[in-house]
Amino acid sequence: MSHGSVEKNEPNLTPLLDVVLQLVMFFMISANFVMEQVNQELQLPVATAAKPTEKTDTDPIILNVLKDGTVEIARVQYKTVGAVESALRDEMRIARELARQANRPGDELRKKVVIRADRNADFGQIFPLLRVVRTIGFTEIQLRAYRSG
Repeated sequence: MSHGSVEKNEPNLTPLLDVVLQLVMFFMISANFVMEQVNQELQLPVATAAKPTEKTDTDPIILNVLKDGTVEIARVQYKTVGAVESALRDEMRIARELARQANRPGDELRKKVVIRADRNADFGQIFPLLRVVRTIGFTEIQLRAYRSG
């Protein structure tokens, strides 16, 4: 018995490739947004007890404190603690609204605030920031440093 021609069944990989390319683009764009928030010119202090950052940290608010006391949030510079407080209150309002929409009240308080201070910045410039962040209601605050050794 002769079957004539035998057809080969091969899976269509086009949808799979589309999904993979979209994921690659998503991660490239999201990584770019995080890098925009971090000031690469900042020289972090060195600490022996510094822990590596957790991979679970998603979308933190990053405060870059320059050596002259200027605070950068998403490449916008603020000269006074009052201006930083206003910007952080806006961030809290946005986080509160997103938590309300997701029906997860209280999530806005768990939004992480990361303070990256230049090693030559005066602690007298950083302490008022810590107080403002706590006063607004953020509960997860981190100070970043390079790990020595």
